[in-house]
Amino acid sequence: MSLNGNTAARLKVILEKVIDPHFPIGEGEVGYEAFEKGCDLLAKLDETQQNLILTLLENYQFINVLEYSSLCTQAIKNIDFGRFSDIESISIVPCITKKDHDAGNYKSGLGIVNNYRTKNFKVLIGKKLGSKCDLSPKCFSSPFSYSNPRNKRDLLIFVDDFVGTGKTATKAIDDFFSNSSRKKENFCLTVLGSMQDGYNVLQKKDYPFYTVKKFNRGITDCPIFKKKKETIELMKSIEENLKNCPKYSLGYEKSEALVTMQRTPNNTFPVFWDSETKGGLEWPAPFPRFL
Repeated sequence: MSLNGNTAARLKVILEKVIDPHFPIGEGEVGYEAFEKGCDLLAKLDETQQNLILTLLENYQFINVLEYSSLCTQAIKNIDFGRFSDIESISIVPCITKKDHDAGNYKSGLGIVNNYRTKNFKVLIGKKLGSKCDLSPKCFSSPFSYSNPRNKRDLLIFVDDFVGTGKTATKAIDDFFSNSSRKKENFCLTVLGSMQDGYNVLQKKDYPFYTVKKFNRGITDCPIFKKKKETIELMKSIEENLKNCPKYSLGYEKSEALVTMQRTPNNTFPVFWDSETKGGLEWPAPFPRFL
């Protein structure tokens, strides 16, 4: 199997649109390594498999970390503060489970908390809630270090960059309230992006949940693929030699995500992030998880 010039050119055009439409991909530029890895990946595949990967990449969502500040602002703007009564203060905590807290795995949520330690956020809160609210939101490195010593009417905001299946977010919120004397009220979860399936899970729990972006499943929800079962099997034929398959086949719990945030979530098809084969050889993943 090999990669012809037209296929490489198509990949370049796609990645330029996905990663940054304002800058062409050149050596040393953002996206150049993804392009090189993408070429190496496609060269391992037959023509049908190549077309599948390229079609999926056309729908790929690459959220650059430089976008996080504006997305965090939008995430707060999305909150319906009117549903919470008599708010006197705001506290912000990363959305992590007790297990991750105990293991010291704070993941991306802590980085999102740090985005809210700014003057701009205080101004935003003032515009949304007025002078009755303390404009200096308290930011905690973990929900399990949260405290409200003055017993103010506090709105507790759980934050993260991404929700996949919704199960981890649900577990994190449930863990917090099972380890706290606080009643399960006056709280919400806001994230930068969520899979539609995860969004539905949290909606069914009736948890106040807000997301800036929603993502659909890459194959199952895509109208381009008319033969869903055959397309899924084609993807599995590519994945079969990857180290993290079948455990993460089609993404964690078959999420079929096409997303890279600050790093690539394991909900994304592993062909794009798993950097090793079952035999211990390198796999040319264009969006590896360690980035």
